[in-house]
Amino acid sequence: MPTLEEEGAALARTLHGATPVIYAPDAFWPLARIWKIKINENAKTPAFWNVFPELNHNEYVGFTNPQGRFHIVMLTDAQDHPRNRKRFDITAATLQERGIGVTLRAIPEGDIIARYFHTLALADWTSYFLALLYGQDPTPVDMVEDFKALMVA
Repeated sequence: MPTLEEEGAALARTLHGATPVIYAPDAFWPLARIWKIKINENAKTPAFWNVFPELNHNEYVGFTNPQGRFHIVMLTDAQDHPRNRKRFDITAATLQERGIGVTLRAIPEGDIIARYFHTLALADWTSYFLALLYGQDPTPVDMVEDFKALMVA
């Protein structure tokens, strides 16, 4: 079984060159949002997030004519409502049919704190290795610092 570090490195290689989009069940929306933030700040690249079932409306239709290369990471929950789990499967299949990469990653079982921290640790490793693939130092946030300086000027 790969470590979180190894899994993060592998996922970073999959995401490299694509715009990451993180999807999660509505109950885990903070995970999807934090994944997006980590990718933005560490890898210095755009990323987006949304939740099921909401994304199966307007956002889903946007993949009819995508204007770039996207890769979807779906954080799945075995405890989610069966109808929602069906949405994940159908969405993954239809996006893959359109040539959009999809990675399904199960949120581990256990208590809620362990589930969150395990999933966020994977986000840390993924965004760290993605930063390295882009030749970025994941630590500084120069654009933010420059923006702040302009705001006080």
